[in-house]
Amino acid sequence: MDYLAPIQHQKLALSRNRIVVSADPVVLPAGQSRVDLRYYCELFVQKSFQSAQFESLSRHEASEEPPTANSTTSAGAYFELQTRLDDLLVAAPPPYGADRVQVCDGLTRQFYTSLARYNGDTLLDASLQTSQWAIKAGVAERDYDTYRELFFTRYIGAGCRFLTWQPDHKFVRADQPEWLYFLTNFSPLPTRLLVRVRCLYADNTRETYTALAVDNVSYMTVYAVPVGMAALGLLTRPKTVLRYEVWLSNQDQQSVSEVRSYQVSDEYAEQVRYLLYQNGLGGYDTVPCLANPVESVKVSRQLVDRFVGHDYLPTVAETIIREVAGERQLTLTLGRRIGEAYRTYLEDLLLSQEFYIGDGSDWLPLTPGFDSLVTDHRDEWPIERSLTFRYANAVTRFSRLPRIAQETRATGWRAWTTSCALGAQGLRTGQRIVNELVRYYLDSGENVRPLVTKANVPGTEGYIAPWPTENCAPSTTPYLSVDVSLASVKKKNDCGTGTVGTGWTITVAAGSFGSELSQADAQAKAQAAALALDTQEAANTHGSCIPTTLVPLALQNITTPIFGQFDPVVALLLGGDEVVPNTSTNSTVRYAASGLAAGTYNLDVRVSYSGSPFQPFRLTVPAKGLTSEVLSGNQTYRFSNVVVNWGDADLIVKAIPQ
Repeated sequence: MDYLAPIQHQKLALSRNRIVVSADPVVLPAGQSRVDLRYYCELFVQKSFQSAQFESLSRHEASEEPPTANSTTSAGAYFELQTRLDDLLVAAPPPYGADRVQVCDGLTRQFYTSLARYNGDTLLDASLQTSQWAIKAGVAERDYDTYRELFFTRYIGAGCRFLTWQPDHKFVRADQPEWLYFLTNFSPLPTRLLVRVRCLYADNTRETYTALAVDNVSYMTVYAVPVGMAALGLLTRPKTVLRYEVWLSNQDQQSVSEVRSYQVSDEYAEQVRYLLYQNGLGGYDTVPCLANPVESVKVSRQLVDRFVGHDYLPTVAETIIREVAGERQLTLTLGRRIGEAYRTYLEDLLLSQEFYIGDGSDWLPLTPGFDSLVTDHRDEWPIERSLTFRYANAVTRFSRLPRIAQETRATGWRAWTTSCALGAQGLRTGQRIVNELVRYYLDSGENVRPLVTKANVPGTEGYIAPWPTENCAPSTTPYLSVDVSLASVKKKNDCGTGTVGTGWTITVAAGSFGSELSQADAQAKAQAAALALDTQEAANTHGSCIPTTLVPLALQNITTPIFGQFDPVVALLLGGDEVVPNTSTNSTVRYAASGLAAGTYNLDVRVSYSGSPFQPFRLTVPAKGLTSEVLSGNQTYRFSNVVVNWGDADLIVKAIPQ
């Protein structure tokens, strides 16, 4: 078994759940009407697979949400983009009988939005939002609230999972087409993806080998991996295979995926049909149906009457059939080897939008004729299910002809659009790639009309591999990130008695991330990478253990006298008790007699003037990033719920000039 590779996963937006972009409310002077405020959101998407170019997909307009009962201000405007993105993304079943890894170029796409706020016809401001990736997938509504931002990092990423809900240890037959879908949403990106197999033979010996390989691996791309026995070469091994395990590794044979196990089934079945459906995560799962299928045809006839003359000949029909359209129906039975976990998993099948049945050479589309399934029944045994489908395409004639090759004018594929290849960090890699291919006639060199284009996908006809070029070097990336340095939220938690763990400083070097869109987008990627490094494991490695000493609490008034105005005098209170007495302008730092233990506190500052007019000023707590509004007049200002941790810097409350 290969060792796990050190990789870091990135998030994606689920196009089959809500994707919401919010615009902050416009701030207007008090009393000014908000009736004419309008908010606009323009959605830009990648022009094609792996493209560095974007094009506008749609522009949305919204009015701001009205204030709620407990608020006096609007919440701004909200835009739901999931429908447009899901319509853009395309899923297709894997080619029937394919024995190579397929690239699913339509399942993911990068996008960003542009927000604009108007008051009537006057543009107030506009801004570009950070780019994101969308995938044609979704999760249950009850899980979405928790996992909307975490699904591809905390679930898929943490377990290096394939895109499927089917239970592990699946039974497969020798001729069964089986697929696993895998998303490369992690860095560092492998230069080569290996399909690794470990099989158990009938003589109780084992063998591990590489069955398939993928070169020129793309970031944020879904790969369809054939894991049936024929595709993995298990039918031609020197011994009989009883079970096997499959996982993916990088070029160094370090695992980047989970391990899936398969049990070889030799159960006799007079006839087996294989049902293929799109699961909720964008991949396609195979369901073997072992019992004999039942197929029937129902037709509808359009009848017309005609005048047959005055001879009334019995051989001439007065009513004739003008048109016949047939509907084929198929009933499948899953057999009796369904376990409880598999029964529950069938809910994913029930909610699917695509179904296909294998006919020996192609996947034929089906429409389900059932709308319910029992997914939990403790007393049910044995467990079996029957599923009824209609063929999606009507039949009007009968034939059963052998397959032959079509005679067509010879064509080929050539480059249509190109761009610089981008790595997982958004930096150019030094290679240029062809994004789209266009079909042309080999004899004349002319493009086929109407124009036929397709994504340049490895393993498909006409694929053009990337090539090195100087104008795509990493240094030519239009926007490069600058240094990022932030304090970790996680703190070391394995310290001994009498000490407490500290956080650590997370740094991301300048130029580590890039963008083709904007400096803000490049910086947002670097910031997200820094936040992803804030883990408990990293805190235990890089943090320190310090004595549990109290955090010093102090007050300083650095306002300066202003002619014609009375200066503020401030005092610091804790729990209603004065801990630092009245402090005038130009003071030094004055410490309280006792510091603070770790906890949450309300810090009160009493402000006093000896007369008016008052000198305006602000209060700030630099160690916590807190600042008050402009203060003026006798009052007590409160910093609420200030969190103090062991090892914090001195907690100094400062009065500063406006």
